[in-house]
Amino acid sequence: MVDFDALVAAVASGHIVAATDVSPKEPMPADHPVRSVPGFLLSAHRAGALDNAFRWMGEMVLEDIALLDKGLVPQVCRRAVRETVGRMRSSPVVVNQGQGAQNAHATPDT
Repeated sequence: MVDFDALVAAVASGHIVAATDVSPKEPMPADHPVRSVPGFLLSAHRAGALDNAFRWMGEMVLEDIALLDKGLVPQVCRRAVRETVGRMRSSPVVVNQGQGAQNAHATPDT
């Protein structure tokens, strides 16, 4: 975990360079100041779409199924609960930046 504002300030001062694929608010607002900081690379959050990630997720599920088969409690996979899902939900993504832009999906209130 990192203090995002402190990281941006350190990069803006020229002391370090940084790259990230996550931000405190996702998607990153188009007018966020970090988008113009030299030495700060923003990347799409795509690690979960890699073949290795899918394989790893499958292995985690299989490990927990083996535990369930033995009458034990799963250790890796967790049930989604309202308290955590609400904190991890991304903001709606705006598409079609031209006239009449609409949300790509609506986020229901929790």
